[in-house]
Amino acid sequence: MVDWLIIQTAPVLLGEGIPLFTQKENLKRFHLEEVKQYGQFAELIYKK
Repeated sequence: MVDWLIIQTAPVLLGEGIPLFTQKENLKRFHLEEVKQYGQFAELIYKK
């Protein structure tokens, strides 16, 4: 069981890439709790 998702992003052009979640229904169970910015990077914290 996953209660938290912590996703860190960086601005890089990679084309389409591989999706993190293939089924959008799974991501709907989480809501964005907090966003932290570190210069050009971002950390997204989702809670169930």
